[in-house]
Amino acid sequence: MNADTVLFERMEKGIGKITLNTPPLNLMTVGLNERLNEILDEVGGDDSISVVILTGAGAKAFSAGADIKEFSTFVEKGTMVSEKLKFECHVLNKLAELPQPVIAALNGITLGGGLEMALCCDYILMADHIKVGFPEIKIGLFPGSGGLVRLPRLVGRARAKELMFFGNMITAAEAKEMGMVNEVLPAEDVLDRGIALARQLAEMPRQSLRAIKRGVDDIFEMPPSQGIQYSLGLISQVLASDDAKEGVDAFIHKREAHFNNRKGESK
Repeated sequence: MNADTVLFERMEKGIGKITLNTPPLNLMTVGLNERLNEILDEVGGDDSISVVILTGAGAKAFSAGADIKEFSTFVEKGTMVSEKLKFECHVLNKLAELPQPVIAALNGITLGGGLEMALCCDYILMADHIKVGFPEIKIGLFPGSGGLVRLPRLVGRARAKELMFFGNMITAAEAKEMGMVNEVLPAEDVLDRGIALARQLAEMPRQSLRAIKRGVDDIFEMPPSQGIQYSLGLISQVLASDDAKEGVDAFIHKREAHFNNRKGESK
């Protein structure tokens, strides 16, 4: 495994930056996923990191999906699921379940497994010139690393089936219109915007951010009554935090709140 396939940088204010680093296409290989898995373990257990930015090296692609040469080797051996897809799903689930908010800065073409990776993120920025899509149907397959689960949640079942049935790429504007991404920007502004948003989030009370992320994701499939009970449990934890006490006191005394942004745990 080459440690340079994915880079991790600690930026200011508790911001962590993850860069897929096999340009020009940043293909989803087993080696890339192994390195990403290591980085996610490090990030997920680090309370000093408040927010994460995920992007791709180079200007051509965030990730153009699977390396078809590697892919075909697994198909020929009959080990595609056991040696690649199971692990890839494990890594992408770990990305989706990071306690920190994750901002995806899609700076170039994003296809197949690359788009499945992007859909694991909490806030997605996309360059206005790029296209995205799930072309797997055109080689007799379908998105096998979580796309069947995550895409319908964002765009609805009808649009998800349309995208996966036909395998056509869509523009950044179309992706935003259907709710797949949050913002569409000129390519040169995407990463800077991601960093600016990360700085804003890094100033927020950390335990509240994590509770919102966990709550929205976990409650999504729950019946309303169960979801409300789950939410009450989360808010009880947040109310016991130092940041909540600071926020309420600042509001009462009409002053600016100063959140500690450490663990957010009660003393």
